[in-house]
Amino acid sequence: MLVYDITNEKSFENIKNWIRNIEENASADVEKMLLGNKCELNEKRQVCCCCRTCCPLLQPAICHLPSPVYKICEQLAEWIMLK
Repeated sequence: MLVYDITNEKSFENIKNWIRNIEENASADVEKMLLGNKCELNEKRQVCCCCRTCCPLLQPAICHLPSPVYKICEQLAEWIMLK
């Protein structure tokens, strides 16, 4: 689970480093999920929500309203179970 701050472009740019670390140290079939944090601060957004365009290595983005963390973890678990 890769989390970035939607109000801080630098935090999103760091995602590329985290992806590289995952690819170097995890199994090839590891699931990756990108989460934008602080969605309630949309008026201060510095990062677009076009995750698939910005990070094509990640699972296709699912755009939805802010969800509780447990719902997001359930979604990740479902993706893993479907493998």
